[in-house]
Amino acid sequence: MTHLKRITVVKGEDDITEVLPVLDRVFGFVLELVDVKGKDADATT
Repeated sequence: MTHLKRITVVKGEDDITEVLPVLDRVFGFVLELVDVKGKDADATT
């Protein structure tokens, strides 16, 4: 298990510059969805 984890970590460090913008987009999208849902919930109650 530790061997697999080590490989994953190294690969993650190699890809971090490509992954960060994607994560940023995903989190932004999720936050927008949550924000919209929150507003809808406030409007319906």
